[in-house]
Amino acid sequence: MRNYSAEQLQGNYEKFIEALKKVFKGDRLDKLLHMYSESELGQELALAPASGKLHFHSAYVGGYIDHVLNVARNSVRLKRVFEEGGLKVDFTDEELLFAAFHHDLGKLGTKEEGPLYKPETSDWHRKNQNSMFKHNGELHFMDVTHRALWLLNQYGIPYT
Repeated sequence: MRNYSAEQLQGNYEKFIEALKKVFKGDRLDKLLHMYSESELGQELALAPASGKLHFHSAYVGGYIDHVLNVARNSVRLKRVFEEGGLKVDFTDEELLFAAFHHDLGKLGTKEEGPLYKPETSDWHRKNQNSMFKHNGELHFMDVTHRALWLLNQYGIPYT
């Protein structure tokens, strides 16, 4: 399990924002930067784990960004493998990376209700279930994908 310093968390956040700037432009980029700004979902973006239990992926503070950037890198690599194998790709790199960057967006929760994951406070759960984070019971129920689409819609970010 990783243990990032505050400076490393900030650096990872900045790396994510720079990745967005390389891929997107115009109104879509402006809206993404607003959604991920420190006054909106930015703090949660920097701190969120990608999962709650150690035997799942990236269950540590800052794990969300690690996971999303890894998915983005591997999606581009996999696309190349498919193309080299003769597969006809009918989507753009921007479409591919939009999906990769936002496939778990719903895990950030909402600005009003807080993050999906909160630190596990029970020693028993941490020790016996490797549960480092628990679900936030304050969030309105939605699965991660539906919350992701809802968030994109709330910030006026178009997707297809």
